[in-house]
Amino acid sequence: MAGTAMPSCPWASRHIAHGRLALAAGTAMLMRGFGIAAFQVDLLPQLNAATIKRLNAGAIARAAGIDARAEIERVLQVSDADIVDGSHRIHKADNPFSVAVNVRQWNTEILHPPSAAMWGRRRVSYFAYDHASGLFAPSKFCAFVPTVKMAAAAKRPEILQRRPAGMTMSIYAMLDESDPRFDGRIAWKHLHSVLGYDVVEIQRASDSVRTRFDCWQRRLAGVVQVRSPVVLLMPPLREQAGPR
Repeated sequence: MAGTAMPSCPWASRHIAHGRLALAAGTAMLMRGFGIAAFQVDLLPQLNAATIKRLNAGAIARAAGIDARAEIERVLQVSDADIVDGSHRIHKADNPFSVAVNVRQWNTEILHPPSAAMWGRRRVSYFAYDHASGLFAPSKFCAFVPTVKMAAAAKRPEILQRRPAGMTMSIYAMLDESDPRFDGRIAWKHLHSVLGYDVVEIQRASDSVRTRFDCWQRRLAGVVQVRSPVVLLMPPLREQAGPR
């Protein structure tokens, strides 16, 4: 569907194989690069695969006390968008896969001086974590994804040769830091309340995660300005995911 039309928001749950979830999430990202407001939203991220399977069988739906209306509203939150310029619409991230792509994109771009200059000297307290890569990135950068507007996608097909729908330094730099719609609190609360990320103060994280964060911070000491207290946004742990 076009960027100005009703967004497409298919649901998926943790009962679906991790590889298939990643494929669906990647397809949604590609569609956003073509100007289609498509999202793949995790359904009931607080439930594990076995519980979802029982729900699918109708065994515990009523006993679980699930508020279906609240769950639908949570899922649809990701389709909310504010037009930033003539080329993009900015949405909240739709799933941990999109967040992980943003984490890796930030870490890639911050190593290039022009992109690092766009980032500047921002001081950060909240960091999103990607299990697979062991990387961290500012949660505010990771909590939003752009959709290329249809007209822009038609004029600039070369954008599809890059990450088509992940956040980039250049897009992020256009966001007004004082705009309450892109407030850092909104970012981490979206990751926590909507995508099911755990909010963990660094001193309460596992030894392995603290070690990874310390190594990551030392490696990027010249460009990452950390503000205490440091808080980590930890993605929902899937059965196939690595250690936390």
